Amino acid sequence: MAYELPVPSFSRLDQADLRTAGRELLSLALMDARNHTLFLIGEYQKAMEGQGVDFPCLPELNPPLWELGHVGWFQERWIGRNLQRHQGPRADPQATPLASVQPQADFWWDSSRMPHDRRWSLSLPPLDDIKAYLLTTLESTLELLAKTPDEDDALYFYRLALFHEDMHGEAFIYMAQTLGLRLKLPLPAPGLVREPLWLP
Repeated sequence: MAYELPVPSFSRLDQADLRTAGRELLSLALMDARNHTLFLIGEYQKAMEGQGVDFPCLPELNPPLWELGHVGWFQERWIGRNLQRHQGPRADPQATPLASVQPQADFWWDSSRMPHDRRWSLSLPPLDDIKAYLLTTLESTLELLAKTPDEDDALYFYRLALFHEDMHGEAFIYMAQTLGLRLKLPLPAPGLVREPLWLP
């Protein structure tokens, strides 16, 4: 299945305080973060075409397919599979989650169970299957978010998943720098940080 990769946007999301975002803004931010993640993996594909890039097992790197799947797993684990998500930080992290839509997801992508060095030898699904998993988990997240009260505890795990995905977006970029991969990343247009000062 072929995917058209969206270009990340530079919108009002960049000025928003997403730590206190409500449902509507979180929905946009989660979609934007997922678009950015898929854009980055597409840039990885382009940068590696015909280069035979070797991904060494270094403490600061993860295999890109593992990194991608982990992003979807984290969102699904703490939102779609978490029956206590409405309790926010009071939720029991040891409570048994629902089953994943991907039967091997916990084995492959739970970073607390999968030691770093073993991630390099996993037989992960192909890229298109992982992208489909990310689409499915995002759709589920957005459906649940639409029914969630606009309260801090209820939105806690949605915000957490957003910040987690943004963090892994940064990881994709520093991993590319470590490996010498050239990613074509769009930059926001220059602008003023504040209104100009007028001095008497």
